Amino acid sequence: MIKELGSYWKIDNEGYIENEAHPNKISSDHKSAVEDVINEYKKQLGSDLHSIYIFGTVARGNAVEEVSDLNSFALTSGDVSDTNQWAEQVTGNLECMHPYFSGIDMDVFCIEDVLKQPDKFNRVSFALKSDGACVYGEDLSQTIKPFRQCAAVANHEIIQFRDKIEDAQRYLDRDLSKKEYSKYCRQAMKSLVRTGFSLVMIQEGKFTKDILPGYYSFAKYYPHKKQDMRKAVEFVIQPPEQVEQAVELLDSFGSFLINACDNWLDLNNRDRKLALEI
Repeated sequence: MIKELGSYWKIDNEGYIENEAHPNKISSDHKSAVEDVINEYKKQLGSDLHSIYIFGTVARGNAVEEVSDLNSFALTSGDVSDTNQWAEQVTGNLECMHPYFSGIDMDVFCIEDVLKQPDKFNRVSFALKSDGACVYGEDLSQTIKPFRQCAAVANHEIIQFRDKIEDAQRYLDRDLSKKEYSKYCRQAMKSLVRTGFSLVMIQEGKFTKDILPGYYSFAKYYPHKKQDMRKAVEFVIQPPEQVEQAVELLDSFGSFLINACDNWLDLNNRDRKLALEI
């Protein structure tokens, strides 16, 4: 039995996605983890740090234990090229300190890169405007145009899907600890569900990144693949003990979705651009 969690995001009368994230919605149970994330950004970025954002279910106040990630990013005026040198170790330590979360993500972006080309989709700008809560520094969300539920938003998941599945297959083929396996399995299954929803988002006239609503929308348009998508939802909540079960679903259902993505791109993004105009 899958617990009814998640929702479609609010869309205003002009068709723009509303941001329901706010610092006040962060649960008191999660604030120590958020503070640890903030302190690590301060330590690593120093005076170049401009602002820090929490986004996703934690920022909207509906995180689920061992299923939700603590997603964050920082904006900086400095160089971001050394982020990978410290982020993996720092997040690994934080995940051990805060096992409530499926994973803890930290990323750093240059303000200039985020604000350039305002008429094209940018995942950081989207998170800032539609899904982010500023927890430190000056909130830049008011400087960014709102996003409609449109092909440019759907394209972000669809254009990257093949690479994400291939990466997941490589990760799951490694000798992983139980915690690492659970993390990578959940990430891969979330990608299946979110990409499936992206394929039908325009027809639905709705938007969500939440797992269960995404499943319901996909199942309406692909009833013959409903059981595969339901299995992906179940594996997000509880990864199978046998890694072969996860790999089998990625191979079979993932291949189906890759073909569906190619068909969608042929109609909406024939040039296979990473970012479409909004």
